[in-house]
Amino acid sequence: MEAQFIQECHPERSEGSPFVSKGDSLATSQNDTVIDLGLTDYEIVHKKQLEIHSSVTSEKSDEIIIITEHYPVYTLGRGEKGTEDQLYGIPVVHVERGGQLTYHGPGQIVGYPILNLQKRRLSIPQYLRKLENTLIDALQELGVSAEYREEHLAGLWVGEKKLVSIGIAVRHWVTFHGFALNVDCDLTPFHPVNPCGLPGTQITSLKELGCRVDKKEVQRCVIKKLIQNFF
Repeated sequence: MEAQFIQECHPERSEGSPFVSKGDSLATSQNDTVIDLGLTDYEIVHKKQLEIHSSVTSEKSDEIIIITEHYPVYTLGRGEKGTEDQLYGIPVVHVERGGQLTYHGPGQIVGYPILNLQKRRLSIPQYLRKLENTLIDALQELGVSAEYREEHLAGLWVGEKKLVSIGIAVRHWVTFHGFALNVDCDLTPFHPVNPCGLPGTQITSLKELGCRVDKKEVQRCVIKKLIQNFF
């Protein structure tokens, strides 16, 4: 299971809204609980995740879900060791989430739910399964049938190909990190690595599967289901 329960670390806490103005939000219902940041640098958003997480943990901010795309980057979770700063000319960032190496790039919908599991009375496995089912519901609306494969493997597959990667972290029972749904991204950076530490895993995208729905429409569908299932 691509999850990691983290108990240590107390990043600086901030007062008030820790991230964006209401004008930056794609979905403004439910007190701006979902924000769309567009195309972003991974490390900047990672830093902001930590700030928001601290604020949510201290109950100075409401729960929030970040939606974004990233410039090309490999991220390396706690499940895999490595010292590289770059792979194949793409930056490598070491992060706290569970799981191993994965790739992010333009054409993915990336989501970072920052939610209080204790208040929601959810265990980590229950949260992961709820997140997977939320994305299954969204994809079903788009005519794509995806499924999780095994209890200990987070993510979603269509047939033998992986469409959605999930890797989370939980600190003080508040979640961060999240999921990446491949819409029309370049799949080439996945080819020379073992994505998610699963040798031989083939990665796919909605475009490769023949789903021609506009990326913004896919994003709106994902956001709608996230709001329905978590707020």
